[in-house]
Amino acid sequence: YTSRTPSTYLFVPNGSSYKTASDLNGKTIGVNTLRGLPQYGTQAWLDKNGARLETIKFTEVGPLDMLVALSSGRIDAGAFVEPFATQARPIGRAVGAPFDAIASSFLITAVFTTLSWARAHRDVVRTLQTAFAKTAVWANKNHAQSGEILMKYAQLKFDTLKTMQRTVFAERLDLAQVQPVIDLAAKYGGIQSFPATEVIFQS
Repeated sequence: YTSRTPSTYLFVPNGSSYKTASDLNGKTIGVNTLRGLPQYGTQAWLDKNGARLETIKFTEVGPLDMLVALSSGRIDAGAFVEPFATQARPIGRAVGAPFDAIASSFLITAVFTTLSWARAHRDVVRTLQTAFAKTAVWANKNHAQSGEILMKYAQLKFDTLKTMQRTVFAERLDLAQVQPVIDLAAKYGGIQSFPATEVIFQS
């Protein structure tokens, strides 16, 4: 994730009076995962911008159902990820990019395995790391071709694809981009913070 091209937005319905984080005090916000990055990132944004978290209710709504939930009034706001953020623009307006409150840049997705398996299959781990890195470089430079893959396998329509914010792929593993997520989970999820080095396998 990078704040230069945010791919997650907090939407409120068109016609609502909500403009600021504090306007959402006492409201219900939909996120696609409770007790995970969508909720904690939204909490961080609300917290940073003056809302009272203890008054706000979070409910889990699948990304495909979020549009209906927002337009029907079942939720007062929703954290939309791309491509659903682009699809939400006709019925809502963005009041913020909640993940910006986590860090300007951080690792949003990673692949994990057990330490015992990684140690027993070092060659496989290296091959995977190389494949991921090369794919990231290619995808970042070839949006047209990677877009064709998204249309085929994610069944995205071209009109959505050409206007949505595209993912920026990490071309190398940077511990400084892992630590903000750990610290976020420690602050809002109740875990104990720990250094990112503890979850990184050096092959």
